[in-house]
Amino acid sequence: GVSMGGLLAAAHCRLHPRDVLSLSLICPVVRGTTGTRSRSLLSIPILGELALAATGTRRLRTRLTSIAPATEPERSSFIHAAHEQLDFGYARALLAAGRSDLFADQSRIYASLSDTGAAISIIRGDRDTEVTAADMAILKHCLPAATFAEIPNASHAVLIEDPAIITAHIIDNIRKGHFGCQT
Repeated sequence: GVSMGGLLAAAHCRLHPRDVLSLSLICPVVRGTTGTRSRSLLSIPILGELALAATGTRRLRTRLTSIAPATEPERSSFIHAAHEQLDFGYARALLAAGRSDLFADQSRIYASLSDTGAAISIIRGDRDTEVTAADMAILKHCLPAATFAEIPNASHAVLIEDPAIITAHIIDNIRKGHFGCQT
């Protein structure tokens, strides 16, 4: 799972531990947002949709553009993919997530993963401003048996910036989960 998808993958693993042998979390959201007024507004039916339509999608596009990789072609690729996701329902998914308080502190979800038996790998870029070193410290406290990797010179878009190293980490974690070994 990547970013908010990491949190969703962790929640799935917590609910269905028998279905998950390994879990790779790339820049997973830990503490959510601090904008409680925004969350409150989004939770009101119809008003939430109107607010998201009026300003939310534009703000999301601006925010996603601001965390894009600095170098080309990764930057253009990230921005295009992020904007395309917004067009295909990502904004509505964020609205639904806001209504279920998904943007609050979710460290308890990660802490509950220790009991699942899944091999867990957590990856972040060392220049990630969304998932900070403090977030990683929370995850290390919650998941002391997990494998942690910090990718040098990478941001929140580490998956696009260095796909080969991310793929290697994921494959290694799958091997640990399925075969109990590490390459």
